[in-house]
Amino acid sequence: MNLPQIHEPAVHEPATLPASNDGGLSVLGVGNDADAVAMWLRARGARSENTARTYARCSDRLLQWCQEREMTLAEMSVADAQAHLDTLRNPDSRWLIPRDEKGKLLAPLYKSQTLKQPMTDKGVAFARTVLGQLFHYLLTAGYVRRNVFFLTEIPPTIEDDLADKVLSQPARKYLWDWLSAQQADEQQKKPLEAARDRWICALLYYTGIRTQEAIAGSMADFVRDSEGWQLRVTGKGSKVRRVTVTEALARELLRFREAMGVRGWPPPTDTMPLIPHTRNTKGPRLPVSDRMLRKIVSALCKAAARDCDDLHIAAELERTSPHWFRHTSATHRQEAGARLETTQQELGHVNPKTTLRYAKIAARARREDAERFASAAATYRQEKDE
Repeated sequence: MNLPQIHEPAVHEPATLPASNDGGLSVLGVGNDADAVAMWLRARGARSENTARTYARCSDRLLQWCQEREMTLAEMSVADAQAHLDTLRNPDSRWLIPRDEKGKLLAPLYKSQTLKQPMTDKGVAFARTVLGQLFHYLLTAGYVRRNVFFLTEIPPTIEDDLADKVLSQPARKYLWDWLSAQQADEQQKKPLEAARDRWICALLYYTGIRTQEAIAGSMADFVRDSEGWQLRVTGKGSKVRRVTVTEALARELLRFREAMGVRGWPPPTDTMPLIPHTRNTKGPRLPVSDRMLRKIVSALCKAAARDCDDLHIAAELERTSPHWFRHTSATHRQEAGARLETTQQELGHVNPKTTLRYAKIAARARREDAERFASAAATYRQEKDE
């Protein structure tokens, strides 16, 4: 009996890693991981300082992790990518910044010590997304064979409730009254800082601009056309838009400029930053940094919370950050009946679905509809009883 001949499967040489093709250059024109990542950062991280800083932190940790294992990005497997994410979630002492006995952060002993604490599932999910974007870029360039991070486990995360990052109308009114009282206080030791604090809150609330947009702007960005005054804003992706200057914002602008020693609307040549430092009164005005703006807003809101008798309002103010004003501005616009398309244009949202989120959490409309529902139910019960 003739048995079918069994052929041994052909043995193929392992595929050359894309990073090794063309002398290790691929289409990026670089020969090592650090330079390849630097290309990605220049291409994808230039939209804002925050984006660049965040992307750099995520990629630097990955490069350090690979270096310790004498592994290149092209050699990473899915298991390696998962192991890196697990390291972020459960880091050992080589990744955690050391602390003293009181818990105060100390100077890092190793370059890899960049984590203040283990990452939460949300933080790991964000790192996975960023590194997935990095590998997508490298894959497109022919530098790696697979997007290994795309194939890793998706961490279970609980999506934040956007409504938890919006000041209620009572909290906003209390904060505004508190800021006004601070500026009117004749015993105020730092009147210029009080004026600046009020201006920051007015600018962020009435315009809804991002903190980076506020930091990068100058007084010369206030422009006038046939419809009135507008604020020219350079947003994400270097896209320029114009935000309407309302009468309320105009009053606050003129009030702040007067406190700074200048009067009237800013001329087209006014180089004063939108949010300037208040200490250097003799030299040229410099803009506050992102970190300083966060400290200013956090400090003033916490001070307002300490003076507040309403525990619920105080709790809101304790958690408030500069970006809360953008969420609050958008939500309060929707509660006031603004159209979605105008809110989208004012805030610079590319996707209208982003704007729609604020319409969904607009509390006033939801409460009115809920009360209508309760009233109708009560009427029905009354009619049945009769």
